Amino acid sequence: MFIPLTSQAADQIIPQRYQYDGESSWGDVAHRVALSLDLPQLADLIETRRFIPNSPALANLGRGGFTHACLVRVIEDSYTGASSIPDSIAWAMRAHKEGAGTGFGLSRIRGAGESVRGTGGIASGPLSFLKVFDVATSVTKQGGFRRGANMSVLNWRHPDLEAFVDAKVGGADCTMACERPEHYHNFNLSIGVDADFWRWVDGDGAETWERIQLYAWRCGDPGLWFVDHTNRANPTPHLGDFESVNPCGETPLLSNESCVLGSLSLTHYLYYDSNTAAFALDYQALVADIPLYIRALDRMIDVAVYPADDIELATKLTRKVGLGMMGLADALAAHKLPYDSEEGRRFASRLTHLINRIARQSSAALGAELGEAPAFSLPDYMGPLRGHRNAIVTTQAPTGTISLIAGASAGIEPVYAVEAESHRYLNPDDPTAVQVDTLVHPFYGWLREHGFDEYLVEFQEAENINWRDHIRMQAAVQEHIENAVSKTINLPTGATPADVGDAYRLAYDLGCKGVTVYVNESKGESPWQRVKETCTECGSDQAYRSEGCVTCPTCGSKCDL
Repeated sequence: MFIPLTSQAADQIIPQRYQYDGESSWGDVAHRVALSLDLPQLADLIETRRFIPNSPALANLGRGGFTHACLVRVIEDSYTGASSIPDSIAWAMRAHKEGAGTGFGLSRIRGAGESVRGTGGIASGPLSFLKVFDVATSVTKQGGFRRGANMSVLNWRHPDLEAFVDAKVGGADCTMACERPEHYHNFNLSIGVDADFWRWVDGDGAETWERIQLYAWRCGDPGLWFVDHTNRANPTPHLGDFESVNPCGETPLLSNESCVLGSLSLTHYLYYDSNTAAFALDYQALVADIPLYIRALDRMIDVAVYPADDIELATKLTRKVGLGMMGLADALAAHKLPYDSEEGRRFASRLTHLINRIARQSSAALGAELGEAPAFSLPDYMGPLRGHRNAIVTTQAPTGTISLIAGASAGIEPVYAVEAESHRYLNPDDPTAVQVDTLVHPFYGWLREHGFDEYLVEFQEAENINWRDHIRMQAAVQEHIENAVSKTINLPTGATPADVGDAYRLAYDLGCKGVTVYVNESKGESPWQRVKETCTECGSDQAYRSEGCVTCPTCGSKCDL
């Protein structure tokens, strides 16, 4: 018996964002996507929610638009030419209009106060330009239905590091929840660090490290992005080093590259075996379907209409795709494996290894059929991927919106809440006009409805999992993911700035490529309780913060991909 699931939110998300003229169901969307790729066999897998590509692909395939979720631009210290500051602002606005999230590398922009040759002027530094990007983002919705999302990365050696650390807070004397919402509201901020950084903070940089911990404890920023770990896994070092990453941290890219993402739903590969009286994953189907998913993602590179020529050139040079998973928490509960156990982490690690192995084999087969990524044909390429179609094949995205469509637990996260009450405010001028809904996690609800009560206790809600086990799970999955892993490390109310610092160090020591922390109620709101600001799309009070953005499980509104 396989498990047909969807979610309450899907009924709102799908018509609002993905159905177009003549489409009246999710099946219509699935068939449009599959036929636009000339892969009719993909339609059933999307319709049954075993696989869902990223939001831009769902919205734009068959309509002549961009299909990729993530882009990166390294901004040059210039006012003219490609990748200059003004050019990058226009570039970002075009990307957001197509529904993509953008990451920016700021480290090449000279520090504030440095002299400008040729004019005799004084440089204002990267943060001054980031304000301009922030305003531009506020007036440009992603794909026409949500505000754009950005990541900015500054290397720890940059002279403006101190100002970057302080960027989102009101100063050293402010209390918790003192983020200034008018400052960089559309940006996640991360510091690019390496092994030398840790030696520095244990010595001369101790005071800066104290502020990093304190401000991350208050508002979640700055996060840390581990440049050395990331670049050691760079499949095309002959093209350059990574200098930035996408808004949710799972997709480091070279400048102007984009990556198309898609996620398979473990929840929808589960079935109940009456012979063993237990749930199991259909590994045979999973292995058989992965080659089609890689082919579909690869084909999206060719059918996309790109927002800029430099994006198309960089993307087709390396042909990076990112297959990931959602529903890990559901699969663990079905196997009676605690999320915070060594057994649970081994299950996740083995599963990720299998997905990556089959995806990499699929890319090699595509390379033999269609030709290798052009980057591997260059004479200075010395790596092991000659003949392969794609420089990257796996990425673990947060899957915010598409997991709501699927009715699966998000990405590799534990379940946010198995059951919660949502208050939707129908009229902003009338506080008594409230619709109360009960939101039940779909797989949990299905188990309860079908009498599998013994499994209900297997769900661990995120707030009840120690932050160290959140990081250990991220590291277990990262071991076999070619790109990176998006995951929020939730710390409980009462956690200290030193706990944040310990979390950062543990993530680095365990081999993660980056880390984002969120201390419960640090912004005057909690991911486990109602948010002070209601959802701007539907008025629900059940929105919660993850990866620096607010997601609404009632209507699926999310400020990034």
